[in-house]
Amino acid sequence: MQTTILNGFVLAALLAAPSFAGARDAEALELASRVDAVTVYGGSARVTRVTEPVQHDGRFVLRGLTRQLDPSNVRVRLERGHVLGVEVAERRVDQVPEARVQALRDELRALDVAAGVRADEERLLAELVTHVQGQLSAVSDEDDDALPSLEAWSAAHAAYDAALADLLRQRRDLRWAGEADAARRDELRRELGTLEAGGLVPVYDVFVEVDLGAGPSPLAVEYFVGDCGWKPVYDLRTAGDARSVELVYRAEVVQRSGEDWPGVELALSTATPRRGAAGPEPEPRWVDLGGRQDDSLARRGLFYEDSARYDARLVERGLESADKGYFAAAQDAGLSVRFVLPARETLASRDAATTVLVGEARLDVEPELYCVPALADDVWLRGHARNTSPWVLLPGVAAVFFGDDFIGRAAVDEVQTGQELDLALGVVPGLELERVLVGEEHDAPGLFSSTAREITRWRVRLENHGAPVTEPDGSVRVVVREAIPQSRDERLEVEVRKSSHPVSTDPRWRADRDDRGFVTWVVPVPKDGETDLTWELVLAHPESRELILE
Repeated sequence: MQTTILNGFVLAALLAAPSFAGARDAEALELASRVDAVTVYGGSARVTRVTEPVQHDGRFVLRGLTRQLDPSNVRVRLERGHVLGVEVAERRVDQVPEARVQALRDELRALDVAAGVRADEERLLAELVTHVQGQLSAVSDEDDDALPSLEAWSAAHAAYDAALADLLRQRRDLRWAGEADAARRDELRRELGTLEAGGLVPVYDVFVEVDLGAGPSPLAVEYFVGDCGWKPVYDLRTAGDARSVELVYRAEVVQRSGEDWPGVELALSTATPRRGAAGPEPEPRWVDLGGRQDDSLARRGLFYEDSARYDARLVERGLESADKGYFAAAQDAGLSVRFVLPARETLASRDAATTVLVGEARLDVEPELYCVPALADDVWLRGHARNTSPWVLLPGVAAVFFGDDFIGRAAVDEVQTGQELDLALGVVPGLELERVLVGEEHDAPGLFSSTAREITRWRVRLENHGAPVTEPDGSVRVVVREAIPQSRDERLEVEVRKSSHPVSTDPRWRADRDDRGFVTWVVPVPKDGETDLTWELVLAHPESRELILE
């Protein structure tokens, strides 16, 4: 089997000549075609159309292709034989095909009929709700003597209560369906108004000359269109014991190519043609020596963190950065990722994005509770996992659920298959956190020393009122992290001492301690109990120098 591929081109001078155009149209046999496969990139898409089998040599034409088509980037494939030439010609028509207009009108009419039926159902449901509420009230108000037994009263009450809940659910579903249909009607009316306004619309015709040689063969025409793209969106649903996460991988596809893609093989590619659910991390801090110290040294809360800084930084990191830019893109230079969806998809050309399912996977998780008391008074849950799904995770935003409860949103970074990752899974209920400055002290230098010490004493109290993620005995282990000032001057020494719990020596935290000044404790908190973590921060410096905390 021989396959021939030929690039498309436009012979502007020749196509401008009326005599040539007339001859070209007269000798070309029109072929019916359909969109069979689409690969969506960031900002464009590659469309593959297939035709019925070509039965003989000659000149053929595919008419009325979308104006979004790039005429300089058209390719034609022939399974058997040779493609002798490809020409792309623009022409203008008075309006889009009537079939599209009629389809929009038919869909509008169906939505109007559905709205009328739904209004009747809502009126009926309202009457039933009123009736059941009356019956439920009557059962509740009956005298004890009027009921045959407590069991019968309970059964009647439960039956009416269940019926009322079901009716309210049906009414809510109808309201949501009505809102969705109303949004779709507005979209259809806008598109229909644009189409019915008329005017000249550019379209493209593709002329192909073939030499079959070995017998009949269909044509495959590939071309690029603009105004298309996609981005990943995720659902993360944590199990009750936080030992696993259900990952739902979806893609929001923007399709404004000017032609519909019905039942196509769809591929997605990154190639080129908080207060959410995530808690904060500590940030490095530095302390330095300035000029002569004033006697009124600002020891007044000098080492308090400003928790408002955390909220302000959410704009520049976390969800804000994850949302930046619409289309999917791999961060590593030269890397491209391609997903072929398991089922054929239908995507209409429209303003609104279409959400398609890439796949679902279960990830095993090692849960961890952590907090940064200087920045937030919550304890957060994150899960350490490995991407055992068959897909590369691209930067995007995840909706985080704990069971059926929506927790918030979190940013997802780029993660290759098999690579480890940390998933932000939201605030943990049932745990209370309090950070208190217990005291401050200025220790003046002694008789034979010029070194002064600034001492601050801290207490972090953790209370466990029934956290859902626990050890087998109901206790929890909370990772507590603090940013300790790092010295820029060898005459200034910083020390954490008199800690009620040992500072963690886990290699996982070693780099943070050495390079960034982050100190980490792992604090156990008993079931229905509390634990205090206390420590002192000591800054030793020449008395004559002022401390500057950055």
